[in-house]
Amino acid sequence: MKKIAIYTAAVLLVLFLQNVVPVLTTKGLHKNILPEFTPTERAAEENTGGRWGIAAACGEEIKAAQRVVFVCTGNTCRSPMAEGIAKKTAEENNYDLEIISRGTKLDPAEVTANPNAVKVMADRGIKISGHKSLQMSAEDARNANLILTMTDSHKKNVLALFPEAEPYTFTLIEYATGAPGNISDPWGLSLTEYNSTAEQLEALIPAALEKFAGR
Repeated sequence: MKKIAIYTAAVLLVLFLQNVVPVLTTKGLHKNILPEFTPTERAAEENTGGRWGIAAACGEEIKAAQRVVFVCTGNTCRSPMAEGIAKKTAEENNYDLEIISRGTKLDPAEVTANPNAVKVMADRGIKISGHKSLQMSAEDARNANLILTMTDSHKKNVLALFPEAEPYTFTLIEYATGAPGNISDPWGLSLTEYNSTAEQLEALIPAALEKFAGR
């Protein structure tokens, strides 16, 4: 009986080596359980900053979320409020968007959202108290699909630094309405002015995101 058991095990091992291992090897599962990237997949992985992850390695077609960047001067008032409103709008409308905000000239003494901006957003059910101000970078410009600035001056600053972003950089008013215009700057002013700026943003951002999502 012992000899029969050993013989049976040996036969099963041979069958496994002859039939199963070649299939696994063909599929690339002998290397970290996942197949190698094809040249197309690897290029896509590099172009999306690694966003495909394991799904891309498995050959699945993954579409990275479109990235929208809101820009003001210090990234403490207007652009953080715009980011918060845009995220809420995107969630309510099921837009698959990645939304961030940046500044063109940060003040090292101010690296969080202005308290008045936090207050007017909280009154609208939007939390930006954890916001940290960040400078617009070349990587931000390169990875963006749409850059929306608060003023024409911000737009010019962005394009002076990153001219390659010109095809997808607009002022918010320009993109939402087709007309020129700037979002008012409430910095250093009262809560009333912050509310006024928030109302401007609330009137424009839904139209801008609807336009972008439906393009």
